[in-house]
Amino acid sequence: MNTILDNKDKLTKHYSNHVKVKIGLAKLLEFAGQLETLLDRLAIPSDKLLALSQVGIDFSVAEAELRQWLNDPIFTPYPAIAEALLKLLGSKHLVKPVFLDVIVFNYENSPGVSSPHNLADVDLTVLRAAVVKGYNNRYGEVVTDFHSLVR
Repeated sequence: MNTILDNKDKLTKHYSNHVKVKIGLAKLLEFAGQLETLLDRLAIPSDKLLALSQVGIDFSVAEAELRQWLNDPIFTPYPAIAEALLKLLGSKHLVKPVFLDVIVFNYENSPGVSSPHNLADVDLTVLRAAVVKGYNNRYGEVVTDFHSLVR
């Protein structure tokens, strides 16, 4: 993300006078606002991905696809489940990484559970079970207690 911000600053400095002369200050400001909005949207999932990786949550799908899902609370449960995982783990982390996409799949395929679209909708008991199932599937183990996966 720092590379994107550094490049944005270099691009802005280098071309600002040229663009001011060619298309005018109003268009330049409009472009700058659109670029800032795009960078803000990209930063949210990047920060969340970093935070998730620090607690032992990774992913098995394309990063670009996961970023879209993390940035779409209306149509995907990813933002809510990611936030719940971060809150659940706090300053602790999993002993071995578990895929976020697998956790979400396990959560959504739990009997009687609806797809959460905000943090309050996430059932932590179901989430813990989804993490354990994802861990067991990935590592071929038979762990039954979520707390044994956390340190």
